[in-house]
Amino acid sequence: MTSETLEWVRRNRPDIEAVEELDGACGVKNCNRAQFETFPICEQHAFDIWLEVGFFRMDVSKAAGAHIRKGVVEKTKAELINEALGIEKFKAEQRANKMQAPGTIYYLQIEDKIKIGYTQDLGNRLKQYPPMARLLATHPGTFQLEADMHRKFSVYLSDRREWFVANAELTAHIERIHKDFKQDKRVAA
Repeated sequence: MTSETLEWVRRNRPDIEAVEELDGACGVKNCNRAQFETFPICEQHAFDIWLEVGFFRMDVSKAAGAHIRKGVVEKTKAELINEALGIEKFKAEQRANKMQAPGTIYYLQIEDKIKIGYTQDLGNRLKQYPPMARLLATHPGTFQLEADMHRKFSVYLSDRREWFVANAELTAHIERIHKDFKQDKRVAA
């Protein structure tokens, strides 16, 4: 370490004993990690010091004495990156937009199971099912409405998340959809 760095560490980080000579390892005594690029200390200790100096510049009381451990460092790094990039806000906006995007709710039958699904492209979605699949009904809706339908009929859930056992309540619901909405030409008669 340079003499200035060594003195700073001795003054501000009495919990760290700095070594006098470097051999490619972190300059903090008892730290076995490799030094970070051209710094005489490892990445974690460099980040600790960076945070402390940053806190000190923000006049946070006793910031220079704070020591951030590895778990907190990793969490702080992630929070700083997320904050800088606005990732969490972006993800929340994407989820909200997806939940309200207009599309089609469809009811599809294969054997004795009925799928309640949502799509923004019914033609492409139907191509993903086997030829024996029967489209029973469609109506306008959103991803949120699909989730509401899943909750409404959850007592009839089959072995998979969006598939339901054919039953009188679901059949009556599909019949009401036929009356209330114009049906896609691919709907089985």
